[in-house]
Amino acid sequence: MLEIGCGQGETTLALARRVGRRGFVHGVDRAPPSYGAPVSLGAARDRLLGLPEGGRIRMDFGADILSPDWRPPQSEPFDCAVFSLCSWYFRSAGEFRAALRRAGELAKTVCLAEWDLRLADISQIGHFGAALVQGMYNA
Repeated sequence: MLEIGCGQGETTLALARRVGRRGFVHGVDRAPPSYGAPVSLGAARDRLLGLPEGGRIRMDFGADILSPDWRPPQSEPFDCAVFSLCSWYFRSAGEFRAALRRAGELAKTVCLAEWDLRLADISQIGHFGAALVQGMYNA
């Protein structure tokens, strides 16, 4: 399984649990390992690799699937490419479409999970505001 925009690995870990003992998750993110606070991507990766599922996980940072230099570690297609809560990190809608197309070349199936901006309860307003600010900042 390929996870594009893996960040600190929350979804990576869930996917590793889902694929089971014989499966494998390769997470990629174009941010450097020093990105993120209070826990950097590299520190989060190191923590995940120390878990029982760690042997089923590979996380590469500074890796851009749209770069002509990036190649997957295997020649056969991934069963699935996953974009999870990462669409706002793309520089434009065109770049996101290109990443979706590239994912379709790399995997048999492409899956997308993203925030739902409809509030179901007033207690969600804080998270909603934070998501809007981060989305505007990254745009």
